[in-house]
Amino acid sequence: MHAPPFLLELLLLIAFAAVGVALFERLRLPAITGFLLIGALAGPGGLGLVDDPDRVRELAELGVVFLLFEIGLELPVDRVRRLWRTSLVAGALQVFVTLAVVAGCAVLLGAGWRSAVVIGALVALSSTALVLGQLAERGEVDAPHGQLSLGILIFQDLCIVPFLLVIPILASPAGAGAWGVGLEIGRAGAVLALFYVAARFVLPPLLARVAGIGSRDLFSLLALLVVVGSAVLADSVGLTLAVGAFIGGLVTSTSPYAHQLSAELLPLRGVLLGLFFTAVGMLFDPEAALRDATDLAGYVTGVLVVKTAVVVAVVAGVLRSGLRLGVQTGMVLAQSGEFSFVLAASAAAAGLLEPAVQQTFVAGTMLTLLATPFLIRAAPVVAARFGRLGAAGERAAAVAALEDAAETPTTGHVVVVGYGVAGRVLARVLRSIDTDHVVIDANPRSVADART
Repeated sequence: MHAPPFLLELLLLIAFAAVGVALFERLRLPAITGFLLIGALAGPGGLGLVDDPDRVRELAELGVVFLLFEIGLELPVDRVRRLWRTSLVAGALQVFVTLAVVAGCAVLLGAGWRSAVVIGALVALSSTALVLGQLAERGEVDAPHGQLSLGILIFQDLCIVPFLLVIPILASPAGAGAWGVGLEIGRAGAVLALFYVAARFVLPPLLARVAGIGSRDLFSLLALLVVVGSAVLADSVGLTLAVGAFIGGLVTSTSPYAHQLSAELLPLRGVLLGLFFTAVGMLFDPEAALRDATDLAGYVTGVLVVKTAVVVAVVAGVLRSGLRLGVQTGMVLAQSGEFSFVLAASAAAAGLLEPAVQQTFVAGTMLTLLATPFLIRAAPVVAARFGRLGAAGERAAAVAALEDAAETPTTGHVVVVGYGVAGRVLARVLRSIDTDHVVIDANPRSVADART
């Protein structure tokens, strides 16, 4: 009995992805770029080990579902609250100014206005996973440019949902726009209301009952059911799987078991997301890239320059935080991101992106992602050249960032793991000496006793 071709291709993908990640880790480069390059190598344009990427992409799209669910589940509400002004002002200006500039350039180059809007949206989004990973590795998340980047990235991540909702509206015939907008908003509202009712009245007792049983396998199955169920429910009423997963994660984040859900889903999400980026890399066609090398070079240069310039204008001109800080933040956010691939796939399926444009986008985005680690490393040196021009603004931004960080203490407390006999005694002692502490326990009954 022979194994189905799909399983053989999946096995090759997993093996190649593992080798790619190991190689890129040794080179201290992000895993996302490794997945993309391995996909390009294994796809039809490379060695041809997988001749039909669509067979794998359907499974790989589950990675996006898990990613969006986790982003909704772990949306940093406290940081959104502290950075709401930065997220709203800087994020909105960056997204919509970039979208408008790129869409205008696309129209001048002959693209239709619907396709131009999509292209602008693709360029406006940056890579949250890559940027935050690189900043964390360098210890710069809490630096002024790290806080500004985080605020803008939060707004960008929230924009993917309305962008995905707009795709079918742009693809619909002329004249159905107003009705289509109302219908999509109504659908999203109905799904959100349904999810809220489920998260408020159904999920908490269900999660508590399953956690009380003490079976990790059962809890893992329930976590998988919540993710896939929310995506399928949204898809059944005309929304996308990704939108449903995000809404499901957002409303589930209020559950006391949100951290445990995230812990159960994280390994599976990582594998499926790796498959997704590998499948995206298979879209890369080296012959087309070489044939249109001039267009590709222009696209990459344009994306890096436009995104950096827009962020500099927003940070230095609108926020008045200094030219140096604007340059450093702009170079950090200069790439296109993982959600751009999700949006591009949806737009291509709706007929809003021509194959040649999609190929240029895939190849160009891969190059911007590859360039990002080097841009982040070079950003302090380049920004230092503008130091005197932006020193006052940067000092003000640094003070504001330190004040923001002081609002929510992240250090100086004790973590007590386990609320058994020893844990209860230790917590009692900590309370008696007025020491802040957090208690973590896997037994829901112990948690309930502790709260009481």
